[in-house]
Amino acid sequence: MAIGKKNSGFHKQGAVLAQFKKDANGNTNNSAVAQAIRAGVQKADYQKKLAEKASTPAMSYMFLTTGK
Repeated sequence: MAIGKKNSGFHKQGAVLAQFKKDANGNTNNSAVAQAIRAGVQKADYQKKLAEKASTPAMSYMFLTTGK
């Protein structure tokens, strides 16, 4: 085996596909697919909260007292 073959993208891709195949056949809530779906939902919720926070105007009390 040549140097760099062990960690090549081809082997990593094979490992990822094998994990997905294993998860598809199993029925667990901790599968890679289930974790990815949960992470996507959490990320969407977090981005929604950030958008709501950004939409509310911020009040600067320093401006009211100093005019700057």
